[in-house]
Amino acid sequence: MSDQKLLIDAVVASELRYGDGTIEGIWKAEAVVEGEDRRWSRTVMVVLENTEDGNWYAYEYEQGLTENQENEYPWEGDYHPTGQIELFRVYPKTKITTDYRRSV
Repeated sequence: MSDQKLLIDAVVASELRYGDGTIEGIWKAEAVVEGEDRRWSRTVMVVLENTEDGNWYAYEYEQGLTENQENEYPWEGDYHPTGQIELFRVYPKTKITTDYRRSV
């Protein structure tokens, strides 16, 4: 599998960061995956479905965990002067978990 990348308008990415909605009839928010908490922040991956090609793409941002830490989005600052951010291709992976309950 190739490491396909795609550009998306930063405004569209910003609108879909909460994991719900569809924009421009192409991008559908699929999931928001929170990574491990670190001291000041955690990495959050926003998964988007491209309804035209049926593939999933994602981008990541840093979510601040204290009142002194701001979120760091890829569309902020001088990182993307074109107004677009790069998405990377992701693939769904099914995970089976087992829960244990106390017998009554």
